[in-house]
Amino acid sequence: MRNCPKYFKSCWRICTKECACVCEIVCRSGACSLAKRSGSFIKIFSSSWWFAHATVSPRTVSYELGKIMESNVASKGVIDARSGDMPYDLYGWDRSGSDRHALEKAVELRLAELDRCGVAMQVLCAPRALVKSCGNDRDRLRHCNSALKEMVDISCGRLAALALLDLDDGEFGAAAFQQAMEHGFHGVAVPTSYSGKRIDDAEFQPLLSFAARHRKPVFIYSEGLGDGGPQIDQRQQENVGVSVDLAICLARLIFRGHFEQLPELLVFLDQGGGAAPSLISRWDHGYRVRRECQALIPHPPSRYLNNVFFDASTLDNAALTAAINSIGPQQIVFASAERSLDGELDRARRTFGESDSENQALLYTQNNAARLYGGGKSL
Repeated sequence: MRNCPKYFKSCWRICTKECACVCEIVCRSGACSLAKRSGSFIKIFSSSWWFAHATVSPRTVSYELGKIMESNVASKGVIDARSGDMPYDLYGWDRSGSDRHALEKAVELRLAELDRCGVAMQVLCAPRALVKSCGNDRDRLRHCNSALKEMVDISCGRLAALALLDLDDGEFGAAAFQQAMEHGFHGVAVPTSYSGKRIDDAEFQPLLSFAARHRKPVFIYSEGLGDGGPQIDQRQQENVGVSVDLAICLARLIFRGHFEQLPELLVFLDQGGGAAPSLISRWDHGYRVRRECQALIPHPPSRYLNNVFFDASTLDNAALTAAINSIGPQQIVFASAERSLDGELDRARRTFGESDSENQALLYTQNNAARLYGGGKSL
């Protein structure tokens, strides 16, 4: 395969089936952890699928990615459903894309770490610091998406990516979402608010409707509560503001009826959803005793959590345990935010109560990742 690094070329052969170009991986050298231990083939689409050169149904694309993830259950590989760690090379990568060698080296090192940690597949997302630095710099934002695509392209199916959106480009991001999907991204990353508008405001309705129609996940991150005034100063935005902001975001999406109106909308929350998991029971209580809470939704808020996924990147065992007890393990996916996967994997294993070395507990979160990227359906 022409876009594969030389050290993986031996793992690929191309075939044609039902007018679609597919790759079948068999790793004779053991370099690719996607291969089943029995040596049998695992089918994944080639780069023509990743970048939409072939005409495919968006629903089929989502479903197939979910099947790819689910197939790795047999190989005992973990799915990293959202990695906020990007190589340092990306930050200073030449916008012309001339420094391809640095990016290829970054991918090579990343794949080696995935193999070492037993991670079968990783979904890339630019970290919040990089997103924030883009601001209204469309050129830098598009450069970042191009770099993400480049990493996916040379990863031999080990990496996927969430796109950053230019929210000023057509109906607050709906047009940019469509373009990202056409270029092979499997979801988008958006902030809780933008230009004074929150993600649940009417201006973002076309974006959310597009996501629901095509069953693509919307990953939501927070930069804090903005100008918190005397209550939250800048030093406390990361400590307090982010968690509170994520909870406010989910509450507004639920109580303003977005999941009721868009039953196929899939939302994926950063940092374990912040304070949201610990507040679900209060939201249900408020729904029962306050009529105004029932105005736009006919069911208690917890009823809509099947559409919401929370990452396990809580930085604390107790916080993740509380989330599991509150919302159940079926809505939690493993995600990483640190440069080394080891610490986060170990914490997740301990929290999920794993007792052996085969990632049994984390495989449960892998099935959740397959649901998230497979359109929310049980596969």
